[in-house]
Amino acid sequence: YSWNFPFIDIFFYATNETHLWETDYSSTITKKENVFPLVMRPFGELWLPTPRKPQEIFKFDPFDDCKGHTWNHRNEIRQKEISVKCNDLKHIYPFVERQNQSDAIEILRTHDTIIHTVFYN
Repeated sequence: YSWNFPFIDIFFYATNETHLWETDYSSTITKKENVFPLVMRPFGELWLPTPRKPQEIFKFDPFDDCKGHTWNHRNEIRQKEISVKCNDLKHIYPFVERQNQSDAIEILRTHDTIIHTVFYN
């Protein structure tokens, strides 16, 4: 391949007045209000622009299964999917929790340790 690891995938989207979707996969449709206006969120030591309501786009439920990718990008080969309950990983990996109905507060936590708290308008 002509690229190296790690890399960033870039996907193109089409829009209408209310929704946007990936041009190659029209099933990835979401409401524009779930994406815009973008908000800054921490990613490691960086603060990066992100969709406004990722929980609406990804439909994450902490009691769902967390699954590994079936494609190994480092070696460019298919691999077996691994699946565990997301709740079983909370003592190892940080997860974002939302503490109220308005989703205005996000807490990044590993087990009982709060890494940071972010307040949104």
